[in-house]
Amino acid sequence: QPTDGKAYVLPRRQDLEHQDLGEEIFIPAHELRAIYNKSDARIHETQKKRIPVISVSHYWRTAEHPDPDGKTVKYIQDALRERWEQYTNPKCVAIPGDKESENYFVRPVGFEDMGIFFDWASLYQNTRTEDEAQRFKQSLKHINLWYTHASVTCYLVTDAPSDGSVRR
Repeated sequence: QPTDGKAYVLPRRQDLEHQDLGEEIFIPAHELRAIYNKSDARIHETQKKRIPVISVSHYWRTAEHPDPDGKTVKYIQDALRERWEQYTNPKCVAIPGDKESENYFVRPVGFEDMGIFFDWASLYQNTRTEDEAQRFKQSLKHINLWYTHASVTCYLVTDAPSDGSVRR
């Protein structure tokens, strides 16, 4: 994340792997599992625990790059800043308008860290090596789980270009 207020344009997955970003940019499955196991990440007591992942569902702004000006990343950054305490603070919060229900409290998730699944930066993009192409193909078999699993939080970026040039 830039500190000078400029938009951040995400590189492709394979480009991220070759940058010295200081911190780990990819969270291994075993670390996500440990974060999950430490939390009591439930929206309410009758539901299963939440997974410490936010998936981003978005359209591609151009065929070459989904977010060449950093607009989508900025939306996600703003949403995370606005909601971060919901994810990290383990106290219960009332849901307005549902007080007749016995389950009108939400237990914000209480995660210490979270992963974000953004297809451009999470999956290998063109042009791929043979190994990257194989991994990409394998990933597509279960891609919809990132967006539809009941325990994954999904952010939907729904703004569209005014000229109607939505790519997907």
